[in-house]
Amino acid sequence: PEGNIRWMPRQAVVRLRGPAAAAEKLYVRGYCPARQLRAGSVEMKLSIDGVPLPPVWLHEPEAAFAFSFDLPAELVGRPQVELEISVGRTFTPPAEQRELGAALSVVEIR
Repeated sequence: PEGNIRWMPRQAVVRLRGPAAAAEKLYVRGYCPARQLRAGSVEMKLSIDGVPLPPVWLHEPEAAFAFSFDLPAELVGRPQVELEISVGRTFTPPAEQRELGAALSVVEIR
């Protein structure tokens, strides 16, 4: 963690409690540094328990992003689900060796 964000590499897996009701959604928020967009917009793909969600695009430099997703009905009542997140490319900050993909601040089902 760095402040109120957590960097992910090209691909990350998060385990979350499953939705208790059909109306609950997945919320993903974060921040996109300009360096990540030097080569253009970046696609973010998500799947939950193997079910792909619609892809989203990061395209605003130095800006927060926020996405919400409807969840498949078959997930309701599961005690835990696995969310896989991936981005189309990474970058390496100067004087570092980490490959960074996305800066996430919220990943939750509510």
